[in-house]
Amino acid sequence: SMYGLINACNLTLENLGNVSLSADKANTVKAWAYWWKGYAYSQIGSLYYAGLISDKGGAVVSNFVKQSDIIAESNKQLNLALTTLNGISNQADYGAVISKLVPDQCQVGKGLPPSVAEWKRTISTMLARNIVINRLSPFVNGNPAATINKATITPMTAADWAAVITLCNNGLLATDKV
Repeated sequence: SMYGLINACNLTLENLGNVSLSADKANTVKAWAYWWKGYAYSQIGSLYYAGLISDKGGAVVSNFVKQSDIIAESNKQLNLALTTLNGISNQADYGAVISKLVPDQCQVGKGLPPSVAEWKRTISTMLARNIVINRLSPFVNGNPAATINKATITPMTAADWAAVITLCNNGLLATDKV
């Protein structure tokens, strides 16, 4: 299902130029597609040892890449969403599109369409999640210095923890719509 989501996002991005939209409306759709591609790659990379990266709709890809490359692609897409959101200046155009992208049945409570700022905080939280979930930080029998030999996952470093803290400090707030 995640590859189907990636394909739909690729097709959306490829065909967006065929639709007459203001720059900010188009950027809202682009950010939506980048966000969902980032989410999908995050799920694939967090669950599987290897996966496929596809940046073209309907393409057949057979070159499996390692888990860390999938997470790097997730981060790339999430950062593209963030950069695209940073370029939106007309909040009315953004609101008109995001209110149509979030399904009506989801638009209650925390499921209401997020503001640009809320969405950016959601992206920061997802980037932090990608680090925490996809780094090795063994804690065995109360020993935080435990190690695992021959692990295929990169160990968590002090720099990784610093990045997580920074991202979380810019992450979701209790009142954010997600």
